[in-house]
Amino acid sequence: MLGSVIAAFSGISLLVLARVSTMPLPEIVPHQDVMHEVFERDRAFVDDQNLFLEPRDAESDSRCRDLTLAEAKTIPNWEGILAYADERYGKGSRNILMYDKHYPNVRPAKVCVPSQVVPIKLTGSPSCKTTNATDGGNISGTHGIASIMIQQGLTLTSSFTISDAASMGLTNAFRAKIKFPDFGSTRGGRQCLQRLPIRSPQSESSSTFALQPNFLVNFSLPSFEVKFDDMVTTTFNMTVKEGQTCQAMESVVSCTLQGTGEVPFIASGIIWFQYDDKTYDHIEYNEKKPHSKHYKSHVLAVQLNMTEVLPEAAQRTTTATFKGSFLTTSHGQYKAVCTGGDES
Repeated sequence: MLGSVIAAFSGISLLVLARVSTMPLPEIVPHQDVMHEVFERDRAFVDDQNLFLEPRDAESDSRCRDLTLAEAKTIPNWEGILAYADERYGKGSRNILMYDKHYPNVRPAKVCVPSQVVPIKLTGSPSCKTTNATDGGNISGTHGIASIMIQQGLTLTSSFTISDAASMGLTNAFRAKIKFPDFGSTRGGRQCLQRLPIRSPQSESSSTFALQPNFLVNFSLPSFEVKFDDMVTTTFNMTVKEGQTCQAMESVVSCTLQGTGEVPFIASGIIWFQYDDKTYDHIEYNEKKPHSKHYKSHVLAVQLNMTEVLPEAAQRTTTATFKGSFLTTSHGQYKAVCTGGDES
């Protein structure tokens, strides 16, 4: 197990929209035929302030949050959704809702962070220094093989600033998985970070590892921190000759690096269009009109599925960009340093 992750947060402001492509209109979008349902013309609409939201067990990992109408209007191809509704159901007076209390089983739209890891890309070259320190105290008055307990591994402290904020998910904390660059193994005598920049795919994979901690980030705040500790205690054996005083000398490598990453926020799910007057599916009517001259299925409430109207995820995605620095400290190489006695 890779250790522990501590997330602390401290802003956010800017808006970033993903580039989108032309939206192809699907042939059919499911809608709710409420011709036989009782709808009061002046019944109160449900807005973002008084949504009745049910918890989702499947989303308990904090990757998803309910999408507000204000956020939905910021997705790259929101105008495409409106254009589709106009073409299919007309331009009559209507309210757009994220939830209808008369249909509690239809869950509202959501915004999610994908489950894939978010890679941290290095910017620039690392700044490293090596220091020597003793560990485990002195060993004297004995000879032969002596063992002491030492620490090996990697610690990491990072601080990132959200430079470009997504337009969705600004009021919530999301759990994402971050992947730091491949620093190389710190155990078995191999130094950490000495082979940066990141090694090529031809390098021996068994001698490397990647940090992929989960962390909770409140994207309404301007910055966050991630701390990681992969230190382990192990045994270091040294040969002590008669009359010698020995100690374990540790080589510690500390490096400061700069990096950047991007977290996508993807909208999906149902949006309700509530019309003041009854309307009908113009596309369906035009298709069936030659066969049934009087065919019309009148509705007041229509639900549109964003993933069907906008099938490309990029059309429903905004991105948060973060950048910052991280400090790594590698405890890797030890050697015995002895004085006195017979040093030959």
